[in-house]
Amino acid sequence: MPIRKDETGRRGVEMEVLVPGTPEEVWLAMATGPGNAAGIMRSEIEPRVGGRLRFDFGQGMATTGDVTRWEPPRLFAYVERDWQAGAPPVATEITITARSGHRCVVRMVHSLFASTDDWDDQLEGFEEGWPGFFAVLRVMCRAQPRRAGGLTLTA
Repeated sequence: MPIRKDETGRRGVEMEVLVPGTPEEVWLAMATGPGNAAGIMRSEIEPRVGGRLRFDFGQGMATTGDVTRWEPPRLFAYVERDWQAGAPPVATEITITARSGHRCVVRMVHSLFASTDDWDDQLEGFEEGWPGFFAVLRVMCRAQPRRAGGLTLTA
């Protein structure tokens, strides 16, 4: 999908995927530290607007940010300001929408504000990386429930 650009300087990419599970199950897998850590990456997420988050990709690669929207089990958004040296902040919004048949559509939007296209290749890199993440999410949501960090997760 091409990078969207608007007149304000906002640039972004978006992806959607259909996954098995209820909004609550998908929320646990995507918007909680234990959920992310169960199959995606080591994560810490303080569950509230203004809460801090940290994603650890391993090998010394980690990012931090702030939760900007917290509306369980429907909407989770955050901004990362130091995701790469010299980069403008990147905002991420994850929307979970129930569908029939015990399924949900997960929509993820990455946006940044930049007056040039210097960071467009990074946005394209986000977009290229998410199919692998979504494949793991589908497996997590299809598997039998288990316990992680006191939460019942599908992983």
